[in-house]
Amino acid sequence: MMNVLSDIRKARLPGMAAELFYVAKAYELMAALLEMGFNRAPKKSEDYERILCVIDYINQHYAEGIKQEELVRLSNMCPTKLKTLFHQFTGSSITDYIVMQKTDCATHLLFDTDMSIKQIARATGFDTLNGFTKSFKKQIGISPSEYRKQFKFNCIKDISQVESVTADVVSSSFP
Repeated sequence: MMNVLSDIRKARLPGMAAELFYVAKAYELMAALLEMGFNRAPKKSEDYERILCVIDYINQHYAEGIKQEELVRLSNMCPTKLKTLFHQFTGSSITDYIVMQKTDCATHLLFDTDMSIKQIARATGFDTLNGFTKSFKKQIGISPSEYRKQFKFNCIKDISQVESVTADVVSSSFP
C-alpha cells in the first residue's frame, strides 16, 4: 500500500493521463484495504460481533471517560483477548481508537461551530486544554487553532446576501 501512495505522490502526469492514473491507483488502494480488512476480521463470528459491539459503544461514549472494565464486561472477554482482537480488527489500540474518535469529533466542531477550543476540548472528553492540544496536534499535525484558521467555515448568515449573490451570478451568466 505504501508503494501505491508513493507512486501517487511522485506522479507528474498532465490531463487525461493523470486522471486515468489516479483512478487506477485509487482502485489499487481500495483493493489493498479490502484485503487488509479480510485479514483483520476475527475468525469466530461471535468474537466479531463482540468487537463490533465494543466499537459501537466507544463511538457513542468516547467523550465520557470509558473504563477498560466496562469494555471487558461488554465484550465478555478477558482484557488480553479484547485488546488483541480489537487491535487485529481496527489496526489500533483501544486507547488510540478512542483518541481518534475524540479528534475526529473535534475536527468537525472546529470546522462547523463557533465553540471555543476549550469548550471543544471539554465536549470531546479531554481533561485539559493542554492534553487536547497535544493530542490533536499529534493526530492531525497542526494545533486546533491552526486547523480552525485553515479550514474556517464561511457561511452566509443573512439571506439577503444569497439573493444578491444569485442575482449577480445570473446577470453575469446571461447578458
